[in-house]
Amino acid sequence: MSVILAQVQMALLSLWRRPGYLVALLLCPLVLALGLLLPREARGTEILVGISLPEDSPAAAELWERLEEERAGAVTYRRAAPEEVRAQVAAGHWECGFLLAEDFEDRLAEGRYEDLVTQVVSPASTMALPLREPVSAALLELCWQDIAGDCLARIGLDLPPVGALEDIIPPENRVAVRAETVGADAAPRDAVESLPYADLLTGGVGLWLQTAALLAAGHLRRWLRGDWARLALPRVGLGVLLLPRAAVLGLAAWLAGAAALLLTGGDGRALACLALYQLCLTAASAALALLPGAERLIAVLLPVTPLACVICCPVLLDAAMLVPALYPVSRALPLTHFLLAVQGQMGSAAMLAGMTALWGAAAWALGRRFARSAA
Repeated sequence: MSVILAQVQMALLSLWRRPGYLVALLLCPLVLALGLLLPREARGTEILVGISLPEDSPAAAELWERLEEERAGAVTYRRAAPEEVRAQVAAGHWECGFLLAEDFEDRLAEGRYEDLVTQVVSPASTMALPLREPVSAALLELCWQDIAGDCLARIGLDLPPVGALEDIIPPENRVAVRAETVGADAAPRDAVESLPYADLLTGGVGLWLQTAALLAAGHLRRWLRGDWARLALPRVGLGVLLLPRAAVLGLAAWLAGAAALLLTGGDGRALACLALYQLCLTAASAALALLPGAERLIAVLLPVTPLACVICCPVLLDAAMLVPALYPVSRALPLTHFLLAVQGQMGSAAMLAGMTALWGAAAWALGRRFARSAA
């Protein structure tokens, strides 16, 4: 026991003297904390849309009222002249713009719906198509009766007056549908801010811990090649030397990761999944440190592994759902099962535990081989 405690003390002293690993661990919670300290307004997104309305047009005024009533929380409509709409969109200040025809009222009354509204976009416009939908819906609400009347007239029918369908369709055959729009104001402010980014931040924490595990493997490898480890290995055994140091590195990584998850609103289940995930990474880093030529392998894995995880793991999106060939690769990575376990999938938690056992067995087998070669 005294030898193990001495190894723990030496590991802590080594981290204190060479704090590069600790600095790398603290980067993620520090960045998240700085992000949370930013003003709330600075993280908001406002989409500006210009609208040019003809003068003395009741139909255009009604269209404007409908747009304001159905406006989404992040969209703001600005009334302006056609020249200003074009200038603001071209400068990138407004996402897009809509120009109503000067004879909008006459065209609407005569049923000439072509070129009623012109959308102004720029090469930088990314939300032009979704923003076209509410304008089209508001325009359709103005002229749906005329369009329906024209369609019925083509087949020799007359448009029934408003309310006539209630007399035609019996009550037992009616379907009442009530539409309710729930915006950001209906949810708590903190929940609205965290929902779109919670999965992304959890994936970022997991990806960052995986990179830290590769750094820990390099640290263990350098220490095993040192003179003190070579002299002590025949006396106390590899397990007594390696396990305490790997445990210290893993515990430090879990504490930093837990702090990052707590900053993002993580709960007890997320912390428990993080502990299992970090245990798997610690076993993997110990096994990697015992491989022959581990230095070159770690140097190759450091840039490749994060990119592979971003592509194959559901950090941004689950690419395995789009490309089935990536499914085996995605399910072979511990980060995938960590993210799925945080979402409540117990099968992924079991898979993560199985991976931990496999990496532990690999570390044990590689340790026996390393001890024999060192002897």
